[in-house]
Amino acid sequence: QAVSFALMDYARSRGITLIDTAATYTAGASEKIIGAWLADRRPKPGELIVATKIYPPYRPADIDANVAASAARLGVKTIDVLYLHKWDDDAATPDALRALDRLVREGRVRALGASNFTTEQLRTTLELQERLGLARFRILQNNNNLAVRDVDDALVALCAKHDVAIVTYSPLGAGFLTGKHRGGVQPGSRF
Repeated sequence: QAVSFALMDYARSRGITLIDTAATYTAGASEKIIGAWLADRRPKPGELIVATKIYPPYRPADIDANVAASAARLGVKTIDVLYLHKWDDDAATPDALRALDRLVREGRVRALGASNFTTEQLRTTLELQERLGLARFRILQNNNNLAVRDVDDALVALCAKHDVAIVTYSPLGAGFLTGKHRGGVQPGSRF
C-alpha cells in the first residue's frame, strides 16, 4: 500500500488525473488501496477521475451488487467511470443496459464505458442503448500499442460518429516492447 500511495502521489504531482482500476485486479485489493489513498489524500471534487471495471455476468442483480462492492472498496458514493471489463453476450441485452442506465440515473455512476469490445460489439450496444433511450457508453478502453492494435480505423470512426472517447491501455505491450522478453517471456511478468 505504501508503494502504491507513493506512485499515485507522484502521478498526481505530474498532472495525472485519471486513476484506472478494476474489481478483478488482485481480487479487489487495488480498489481498496485506491480507496484508502482517496480517503487519506482527500482530493477536491472533480479533481480526479476514478474509473473501475466490472466483470461478467452482466445480469441486473450482478451489475448492482458488483457496483456496490466496487464503490464500497473505493470509498465513494459515485463511480466516475464504470466499464464493462470485457464483452459478454449479456452486455447487449435490454435488461443489462437498463441496469446500467439506472446506475447513471441514480447518480451511482457518472459515465459508462466498454472495455475490450470490438467494433461490432460496440455498435450493437450503442444502437440498442439509443433505441431504448438509455444512458450510453461514453468511453471505450481497448488495448493499443505497436504490437497489439485493438483500435482500428473502423472502431475510431464508430467512436467519432457516436461521440465515444477512446482510452487505450498497455502502451508498452505488457513489457513486450521494452525488450525484456528477447530471451523468452520472463516468469512472473504481466506479459
